[in-house]
Amino acid sequence: MGPLVAGVLNGRSACVLAYGQTGSGKTFTMSGNHGGAEGSGASGASGAPHASLGLAPRAVLALLGAIEGRQRDGLEMTLKISCVEVFGERVTDLLH
Repeated sequence: MGPLVAGVLNGRSACVLAYGQTGSGKTFTMSGNHGGAEGSGASGASGAPHASLGLAPRAVLALLGAIEGRQRDGLEMTLKISCVEVFGERVTDLLH
């Protein structure tokens, strides 16, 4: 994930796509374990990513941390994120 985040910070667009058979673990890989036995929150008291986070929240945390650091150095950055689910002919905005 490091090169993906670095590319976004350098002005490139990025996409993470999960494709596969039903029940193969796409949702778990992208989102992580929500409300399962392992934990109740996205991060601990120190702000460190929780072990149950998936790729999407880990990438967002990495981007926000890097942007915060660059903003402290006087750089202005804008981050736009979309998260959609495509199922058959239906596209669902997961951030709405």
